[in-house]
Amino acid sequence: MLHREQDAFLRHELNNVIGPIAGYAEMLRSQLGEQLDERQKKWLAAIMQGTVSMKQMLDQIKKLQEFERGSQSLHLMPVPIVGILSDVIGDVATYFKGAIPIFFDPEACLDAKIQADLAFLPGVFKNLLKNAVEHVQALDEPSRRVDVYCSVEPTAVLISVQNGGAVIPPERLATFFDKFNTTKGNDGGTGLGTTYARIVTEAHGGTVSVWSSEDQGTLVSVRLPLV
Repeated sequence: MLHREQDAFLRHELNNVIGPIAGYAEMLRSQLGEQLDERQKKWLAAIMQGTVSMKQMLDQIKKLQEFERGSQSLHLMPVPIVGILSDVIGDVATYFKGAIPIFFDPEACLDAKIQADLAFLPGVFKNLLKNAVEHVQALDEPSRRVDVYCSVEPTAVLISVQNGGAVIPPERLATFFDKFNTTKGNDGGTGLGTTYARIVTEAHGGTVSVWSSEDQGTLVSVRLPLV
């Protein structure tokens, strides 16, 4: 109990610090935006993006803790998996300004429906896709791509996200979905995205796995039961 109270206190205090930073940054943008030179605009944009990212991380930690202690209930409804994937792919492509092509053929699972809470399940694929895109940004252009595959099994639908780039070593694969594990080294990242993917997928009655090799790249697969 004490540990949870400490976590809640820390989130509260961090939000209290971030709020004014975000507020003053927005005031600078709205009141002085046109007077700033390009370099100053980039600095301001970095501050604003940093506060957004921090708030998202704190919110994700809160959600993960609620799932882990069983206090987060799901509101499930039958939805087409294609709709979820198409929306998420569009959002991620926009976030990265279309710099990394994301290939997806919706025909393979056009009629597949799953029971999903739309407040949580799209975040599974958003986290996995963002992770995959970030993994290939430094590659040569022909290799700078992410593929999303979808296939229907007798009782489940299988969604896989594949990317090239450096192979994830076995010791990292073993902890790929652990909280605060990250394969990004000093390039940022908390590892919370893959943990979120595992916990929310399992809450939906599904499973998630990862595989990585020199010739095939990294493949993260989510299997969810069909309606």
